[in-house]
Amino acid sequence: MNIVLLAAPVFILFLLIDLILDARRGGGRYDPDDTFVSLVLGLGYLVVGMLPFALGPPLLSMLVPYAISDVALSAGSLLFCILLVDFGAYWSHRLQHRWRFWWVDHVVHHNSSRFNFATALRMGWFYDVMLKWFYLAPAVLVGFDVETISLAIGMVLIYQFFQHSEQFGSWGFLEAVLCTPTHHRLHHASNPEYLDRNFGALLIIWDRLFGTFAEIRPGVPIRFGVTEPINTSNPLRVAVYEVVALARDIAAAPDWRSRVRLLF
Repeated sequence: MNIVLLAAPVFILFLLIDLILDARRGGGRYDPDDTFVSLVLGLGYLVVGMLPFALGPPLLSMLVPYAISDVALSAGSLLFCILLVDFGAYWSHRLQHRWRFWWVDHVVHHNSSRFNFATALRMGWFYDVMLKWFYLAPAVLVGFDVETISLAIGMVLIYQFFQHSEQFGSWGFLEAVLCTPTHHRLHHASNPEYLDRNFGALLIIWDRLFGTFAEIRPGVPIRFGVTEPINTSNPLRVAVYEVVALARDIAAAPDWRSRVRLLF
C-alpha cells in the first residue's frame, strides 16, 4: 500500500485544482461541510489502518504454504496480478452492497451527496478490521508475494481515485473495457434504477460478464448519495451510524437465526 501513500500528495493537488476550477465555474460540485467530513474520514482511515487490528493479513498468510507456484515479478506477472486483484475486488465490492455486515462500513463512501475527488477519500474505518481481504486469496494462492500484490492493489486504488469526478466526459472505446468516471458516477447514484450497478474497480468487463452493468439513461439525472441520507456534518457519526443501527437491530432480533440473517 506504500504506493498509495506516496500518491497522497498528488491526490491533494488534484483535489485543490478541482476545487479552484469548480469555484471559477460558479461552484456546486463541492460543499464545505461535505468536503470536511470526507477529508476527516480519509485521515481517520489512514490512522485506523496503522493499528494492529486487521484480520485479513494473518488469515491470508495461512494460505501461503498452499500456493501453487512462486511467481517472480515482471511486467507480465504484474499485469496478471492486477487482473486477479481486480477480479476479486469486483466480487468483494458487490458483496459490500449485498451483505449488511460489510455495507455498514462501505456506506460511508456512498453517503456523500457530492461526487468529487474529496468523495474518493471518504473511507469507512472498519475495512481493515473486517474480512474483506478475502478477494486477495486468488493472488496469494497463485504464488504472488506481498510486494507484488501490494503494488497491484496500489495501482488499482490510484486509478479509482480519478474515477470520482464529473469533469470527465466519455472515454470513447475505452468505456467498453475500463470502469471510467462515467460508469462510476452511476455506481454512486441513489436512483432506484441505478442501484447496485457497475462494481468494477479497474475493468468494467466483470460487470458486463456477470449482469451488473448499467449505463446512464438519457433524461434520468443522477442523484448522488444513499436512499436514506444521514444529514449530519459530524464525521464520527457518519463513520459509525450504520454500525450502531445494525447493533440495535441485532439486539432487538427475537433469536440467533434472525440475528445472523441480519448480517447477510
